Amino acid sequence: MNNYCLVPPPVSIKNIAGKYYLSKDNIKLIELYSLDKKIPEFINYTNDTNIPQEAYKLLIKENIIELSSSTNSGKYYGMKTLQQLSRQVDEDGYLMNISIEDN
Repeated sequence: MNNYCLVPPPVSIKNIAGKYYLSKDNIKLIELYSLDKKIPEFINYTNDTNIPQEAYKLLIKENIIELSSSTNSGKYYGMKTLQQLSRQVDEDGYLMNISIEDN
């Protein structure tokens, strides 16, 4: 069971064993997305035409963050979810590994 508070709640949240370290600098880059609309380099973004409009897939694993969408709207919503998650790192800067899908 995950302990993350996400608004609105995504369609699917699946926990994966392990944790991902999110540095304070990377948290700042995630927050800056709201201003500059640039995906930080440490996030692997894929434009996947098989994903419905406004939908996204977000995968956080030990050494990687992957975001997939088919539209800018999906990219935006995925980054907003990641921003919410980045505000919920534990005291050591870790996020639980997680897979999220939303539409």
